[in-house]
Amino acid sequence: MMGSEFKAVISQTTMSDSMQQMAAEVSADASVRFNTLVSISKFIKETFEKHYGNIWQCVVGKQFAR
Repeated sequence: MMGSEFKAVISQTTMSDSMQQMAAEVSADASVRFNTLVSISKFIKETFEKHYGNIWQCVVGKQFAR
């Protein structure tokens, strides 16, 4: 969907640096693998739940939080 246009922006978080790095990497991977924002969000959410446990929320959008 986004491919080379992808840019991860983390403005406020309580996540560790390693979690932020993983979020950026997983997000970039998802943007290449999937064609819809829903699919991208689902992939990121499920990846974090598998890696870190618990329940995660993920919101993906072209103009989210601007």
